[in-house]
Amino acid sequence: MRSPDGGFLGTIAMTLMKRVNSRSIREGIHRLQLRRNDTFVELGAGNGAGLMTLIDMSKMQPSDDPSASNSVPKRVVLIEISERFRNELSKIIHDLQNANALIAPHIEVHSEDCISMPFLEDNSVDKMFGMNVVYFLSPLEDYLREIKRVLKPGGKIVFGCKFGSLPKEGTTNEFVNVNRDVICDALKKQGFDVSFSKVLVDGGDNEMKNYIEIVGVKALNNTERECKNHLEVMESSQ
Repeated sequence: MRSPDGGFLGTIAMTLMKRVNSRSIREGIHRLQLRRNDTFVELGAGNGAGLMTLIDMSKMQPSDDPSASNSVPKRVVLIEISERFRNELSKIIHDLQNANALIAPHIEVHSEDCISMPFLEDNSVDKMFGMNVVYFLSPLEDYLREIKRVLKPGGKIVFGCKFGSLPKEGTTNEFVNVNRDVICDALKKQGFDVSFSKVLVDGGDNEMKNYIEIVGVKALNNTERECKNHLEVMESSQ
């Protein structure tokens, strides 16, 4: 399930991911309120449900306001360790290029495991999203440390989780992080401000309708917090 690269089981895994994840990914990305000046990273980009969501967003009424929400970010970084899925992502991007319909100035597909993201600078990412990804990140603290490195202060990572349909803790070698509280504690230890909420997905069967979003926000230091508050006051007075 982590990296379905071929064979009968790989085909089954890809089919399940397309059926179960697509609607949750689409709605999760809309909840991020992406802005045009953002750098956005999707962890485990799969067969392209997130990318297709961005394509649909690009067809909406364009805005010249770089702060307008639900805009296509200036840089889109898709991380996927499965070669089979990367091929699907590359085909979508290639078709966009051929149609002269590329939705963002920079769309990248990377094969690296997100435990190391040398293609991302420190404090460069606004928002990250990963649906059904966090279960496989081991050791979790090493992944979170790298995620914290690349996020801007105030930037966020959102993990979409469907714990109810997972194997019990300790019963498999693949599904390592299957406990919500353990994941939240790991984020807190890395200095993230952490919250979680139950999400009702529009449509789908009972398994798809309910899942948990865990949100980690990279904390601001005092100087950054003062600057942010000052900017918010200025914006509200305009």
